[in-house]
Amino acid sequence: MRKNLFDFTNCTAAVIGGSSGLGRVITEALVNANCRVVIGSRNESKLFATKDEINNDTQSDRCIAFPVNVDSEDSIKNFTSHIAETFDGKLNIVVFSARINILYLIEK
Repeated sequence: MRKNLFDFTNCTAAVIGGSSGLGRVITEALVNANCRVVIGSRNESKLFATKDEINNDTQSDRCIAFPVNVDSEDSIKNFTSHIAETFDGKLNIVVFSARINILYLIEK
């Protein structure tokens, strides 16, 4: 019998960029370790589809989706406010895995 290496029961994580690539893999691992995970992405259709797929695969409702655009300060504030309200300000893990165009930000 194999015991889970990690158990994140009663923990909350935010994974920005959690709907694809490495962010999605991290999200899946955290949800499988019983963590509640709020995934954020600017691509809302992919974001909500990913949430549904992960919850279906894990037969849980521990993956929650909330849109966020890291180029927008207001969007980031809305994302963090949502987490604070939903989980009484409790956030144990933060993962930033969003792809950004650093040259665009430097030129801006």
